[in-house]
Amino acid sequence: MDGSTLLTRTLILAGEIGGSLAYSNVKYVFLNDLATALYGLLRPLGEIRILVEAGREVEVSKTIASVSKAPIPEIELASALRDRGVAAVNMATLPLLVVDVEKTGLDSDLLERAEDHLIGGFKVKIPPLEGLVARLLSQGQYPYVAQALTLLVTWVDAIDRKGLAEALRKGGVDTALLREELERLKMVLGGFPNLAGKKALLDSLTENL
Repeated sequence: MDGSTLLTRTLILAGEIGGSLAYSNVKYVFLNDLATALYGLLRPLGEIRILVEAGREVEVSKTIASVSKAPIPEIELASALRDRGVAAVNMATLPLLVVDVEKTGLDSDLLERAEDHLIGGFKVKIPPLEGLVARLLSQGQYPYVAQALTLLVTWVDAIDRKGLAEALRKGGVDTALLREELERLKMVLGGFPNLAGKKALLDSLTENL
């Protein structure tokens, strides 16, 4: 299966899941690989991660089982979502499907402020940039932190600093550690004169975290 076919099938699945959840009035938003791609960070799809509102685990499980057409036991999936707040579904020929249940104030904001975007002719809901960056950072591990830092550098001239600071707070992100990461990143950028403008903007962003 070539990359374009995989992407198309993934987008079809995401669109069908989103449409079915919306029909059931379940709030949802796609995160990570699909969301970062829409903000210009293109990389191979490693997972399809979707955040869903708390308390709707049964409806979500029914939707995943129905739309994916995979042999998924609905009761076990719903139980995993209730007990652990996250579940992964092996889609065989598609990227891993990861379902996160709303847990934090940041998660609630992402669900409330989800925006419709078109990618390849398919509509998907993704979070605002500031919320996505904070959510990636809150996961605290590679590749999510690397994705967040890349988005920060790419969009530093457009990011809402007040909105970012609020999202970081709600996501429980350690801003002292983030400043350290940004300082290291700025040292790297300092070696590229054509990126001096980005470095200056990151200086200002770091000061206001």
